Amino acid sequence: MSYLWLLVYILFVIFILTFFFWNTVILFRQKQAWQTFAKKHDLLYRKGKLLEASAVEGNYKKNRIGLFSEGRADESSRGVTRYRTVIEVVMGHRMPCTGALGNVESMRIIESLNFGTTFHPEDGHWDKNHLITCADRDFIKEYLTPKRLERLNGFFAMKNAAAMMVFDKQDAFLRIETPDPMTDPQKIQALMDKLVALNEELKLTDTEEKKWVPSKI
Repeated sequence: MSYLWLLVYILFVIFILTFFFWNTVILFRQKQAWQTFAKKHDLLYRKGKLLEASAVEGNYKKNRIGLFSEGRADESSRGVTRYRTVIEVVMGHRMPCTGALGNVESMRIIESLNFGTTFHPEDGHWDKNHLITCADRDFIKEYLTPKRLERLNGFFAMKNAAAMMVFDKQDAFLRIETPDPMTDPQKIQALMDKLVALNEELKLTDTEEKKWVPSKI
């Protein structure tokens, strides 16, 4: 083996070890932050194995939430699995039909769900890059009031994250997928608070629930 190839091999080994070490540091910082967040809010913390991501679940400010990591194949990297932090907030009530809404980063997921045809709001302030699909056009047209469209526009404007709202006849939830490992418990809490506030604004009103849900199930 020539000195050049030996040098290349040594540099490669150093790169692999550095990459492994840095990812391990990030993982343990993530575990610590998630455990701190879970303990502060009396949530269930699942530690996971030594080199596996942890998970958090439970009721946060009267909302069922989930915080975990999920692997997804990255087409731009020839199918390499990349792990992303997932945050979910369950809306706490069923909807009259299936539907999925989201930003550009969530488009592949929403299209794969096949939850209905595409709907285009007439609201001039709606960002047309965001995707809306629903199985009931009449419902989604009435449900997406100007205020809800405005709040969803803000939610879907998140940078470097797949942000979506998914619902069916059993449940509805808000979901974020981000490459950010979320190693700061205060940042987790701030984001969770925003989702909980948005969740309250997106819930069906009593009038809407009486009109749509019983007649559609």
